[in-house]
Amino acid sequence: MMQSRVLGGWSRVLRGQMVRWLAVWGVAGLVVVARVQGARPLPPWPYTMPAGGVHGVAWFGSNVSGFENESQMEMLGNYSMVVFGWQTYLNASDFTDELELNVQQAQRVKARHPDSAVLIYIDGLRVQPFYGALKPIMRDPQYQDFFLRNDDGYIPATTYCAQMHVPVDDPRCLCWYWNWFNDSAVDYYLNKLVLPQVQKPGFNGVFFDGSDGFIRGTWQQATNVPPGKTMQDALEAMVQVHKRGAELLYSHQKYAVYSEHLTDSTPEQQAYIFEAMKDTPYFRFYEGYRPTRAYIEEILNETQRTDSPLPVIAHAGGLCNDSGALTDALAAYMIVAGNYSYFMFSKGWFDSGWCWHPEYNAAYGDPLGPATTTVTPTATIYTREYSGSTVTVNCTVADAAATESTVLGDSTRLPFADPPFNCKDFGCTCQGFANYYGTHNGKGFGCAGTAAQAWWKAQHCNANADCACCGGPACSLPGHAKCICPTPPVCTGSIVLKA
Repeated sequence: MMQSRVLGGWSRVLRGQMVRWLAVWGVAGLVVVARVQGARPLPPWPYTMPAGGVHGVAWFGSNVSGFENESQMEMLGNYSMVVFGWQTYLNASDFTDELELNVQQAQRVKARHPDSAVLIYIDGLRVQPFYGALKPIMRDPQYQDFFLRNDDGYIPATTYCAQMHVPVDDPRCLCWYWNWFNDSAVDYYLNKLVLPQVQKPGFNGVFFDGSDGFIRGTWQQATNVPPGKTMQDALEAMVQVHKRGAELLYSHQKYAVYSEHLTDSTPEQQAYIFEAMKDTPYFRFYEGYRPTRAYIEEILNETQRTDSPLPVIAHAGGLCNDSGALTDALAAYMIVAGNYSYFMFSKGWFDSGWCWHPEYNAAYGDPLGPATTTVTPTATIYTREYSGSTVTVNCTVADAAATESTVLGDSTRLPFADPPFNCKDFGCTCQGFANYYGTHNGKGFGCAGTAAQAWWKAQHCNANADCACCGGPACSLPGHAKCICPTPPVCTGSIVLKA
């Protein structure tokens, strides 16, 4: 088990205002949380880290064939946070009662490693048939308006089937989308699905996937939403679900994590979410986090430049032996990290994609203050002093202006072999297309070939993938088309240990 220490009760002066960080104490194994009126409650567990190492290294994996084995259980004790994904035990259970098994796996790890925060997975957008509380109502006519429908019936969500490499119409994994305009649907989701799980002991919180997916536009294809609804209405409905869910968890001494993609909402929408939830107890999870100026600025605004700091989790992608990518991502994380910030680095969502890197053990020390920003005609440079190290991230002007020309509608795209196309691979829906190929409207076609792109245009699609650009299952198939994504510039980072 890792040796750890608690970081609690510290305060900082930000923008001339004293920000009170809520303290979390461990008293005879009982966590006591003091909620200050007007302040965001922090997670009800001690914020731990390896002695002298990186604050908040976290893990997010799964084992489809059963519970974690002994060696894996021991390894998980290295991490400050452990999250189990939806794939946990899925094959072994034949897609049955996955959520119950997810909770059992989390409880096993928490009992083994009580100092680690352990979280389960619940989808925040889609309705899964492998959840015991949902399967009975998915085809019951009295509940039909709980889910988004169009003239052809329920709008399908095929991502789970596609990621498990089974037919996209397999009833074991074919999902619908929640209709957050329906108050009864929201009540059912929170009271019948979420509440029975968070009432259980032995774990610390819930990761809600696809949390900002409702504003990607699938509801605009539905015929059973109230007339006249706007995107702002959808945003407000989604935020209310998040607020109620977070408060529900906090009332049971647990904490919510909402996955909110930086590319899935406009700056105005992000500002609305942050303001509307400024006193709400939750993490923002950055899937597809990269060391770019856009990410650094967004997270700094949420962790260090506000009087209501937000706990965040940054999940960067990379191979176990990609030390260069790890250094850049880790340095950027150390620039933006606040109290209860966590860092993830992996290739994918399964156990095999995770490694404990030696860089996590270095004596970086504690942050001595917030990051400083220096803007010159040629670069934006971020610096932060730790008690044992100096962290620098350099984003040059040339990098900031660099993009790829291979974006949606661009005729300069390089030629590539066009793979076979059949819309049944993704359920013949715009959202299914986006999830399958990793497409983001107006930004990148992902790995869709020319025939697939023609289908998208003929359908007048405007959906955004639940995953990163080129992150869909089609992009891992042999012979897939060239990836078409505007590549954000990656800033370079360095971490220099002090003598």
